[in-house]
Amino acid sequence: MALVIAFVIFIISMIGCVFTGHSIIFALALGMVLFSGLAVRQGFPVKDVCMMAVKGIGSGMIVVEIVAMIGMMTGLWRAAGTITFFVYYGIKVVTPPLFVLLTFILSSALGYVLANSFATVGTIGLMLMVIGSSGNVDPIITAGAIMSGAYFGDRSSPLASGPILAANVAGTELMPLVKKMFQTSILPMALCCVIYLYLSIRNPITDVNEQVMESMRTDFLLSPLTLVPIAVMFILLFARLDVRWAYVGGIISGGAVTMICQKASFKSVLLCSLKGFVPSSDSLKDVLTGGGLIEMWDVVIIIALACAMSGVFEETKMLAQMQQKISSMMAKAGRFPTTLLLAAVTTAMFCSQTIAIIMSGNLVVKPYSEAGASGEEIAQDLCNSCIPMSVLIPWSIAFSVPAGILGVGAEVLPYSCYLYLMPVIYGVTKKFWFR
Repeated sequence: MALVIAFVIFIISMIGCVFTGHSIIFALALGMVLFSGLAVRQGFPVKDVCMMAVKGIGSGMIVVEIVAMIGMMTGLWRAAGTITFFVYYGIKVVTPPLFVLLTFILSSALGYVLANSFATVGTIGLMLMVIGSSGNVDPIITAGAIMSGAYFGDRSSPLASGPILAANVAGTELMPLVKKMFQTSILPMALCCVIYLYLSIRNPITDVNEQVMESMRTDFLLSPLTLVPIAVMFILLFARLDVRWAYVGGIISGGAVTMICQKASFKSVLLCSLKGFVPSSDSLKDVLTGGGLIEMWDVVIIIALACAMSGVFEETKMLAQMQQKISSMMAKAGRFPTTLLLAAVTTAMFCSQTIAIIMSGNLVVKPYSEAGASGEEIAQDLCNSCIPMSVLIPWSIAFSVPAGILGVGAEVLPYSCYLYLMPVIYGVTKKFWFR
């Protein structure tokens, strides 16, 4: 009963933070206090509970490190012109009858490179919204294509925090997981292309605003050298080095390209990695400002607190009774449908993709393992449930932040085809991937 009361208080505090605009860090800190207090009440010494939390943070430290490096890298890639080069020449290929389809393809490609849906939406997403609106394309349809593409990268990229966190929770290797994630994206992506081709034909663009394009052309040296950080990162990834070295390579090469191509000083490069990038042109400030370690600080704390709670749950066996019920549900409904339901519930309660992956993972790892499932299957099911479901819940952070950037509401979800086609198709075809 005490555990139920603690969860109710925690959920209320989480909802309160979301609707009042406060960081969910406060709710997570309260939850940490509540669940730690329950552990002490069960007879665990305070010192042991603290060690449980430290152990939980330690198990997720690789994710904390990677998220911090993502912030540093995206700030430098903005300053280096890497993102601008990609966006500028990508938009050049946009043709009026195919605008919505190309919006989806460009958002997917940049989403895969950036591995961060917020960064994708905040850069090429905003630019495509401006271009589409100026050309009389329905902004809801454009936003749906952008959201689909952005979260393709969030689910499939080896640099994205979602797959990294899921692999860590499930205790499996990242690169084999990413390979399977990409394979299972082929059919949903193909269907999305058909849908967005139809919507493109029905909503052709009639004009293009050149103001943003001109600012990119004059404020940056758009040399192919600006793509070096992307090449360095993926070479290191496919060399099968630790994923953290890929980020280090992306950061160092991004800083070097910023100094060589954009003539920036070492001091400004260092500031970009810490505080983020702010372009000199007013027309680009709304679409290219961002990145930096400080921007990711809240996310780092959220992951650390969520991992600390996970450590307390695991060591005290608080969730054991719930796991037994989940095992029974899996026996009747199947593993993935049960995980999808859990993803919906945890996202609805905690409003966070990160917490949904950690909480759902804590609940399903033992039932999956008892059923003979591999760690790779656990991680893949977590990605295919928690990532799309975190966007399909309209009050979650994964939806509200990019929707706010694009200036749209829940009406965009029917046009965000990838988010619901992917889990449905995966659920139907899963037996072909895991026999």
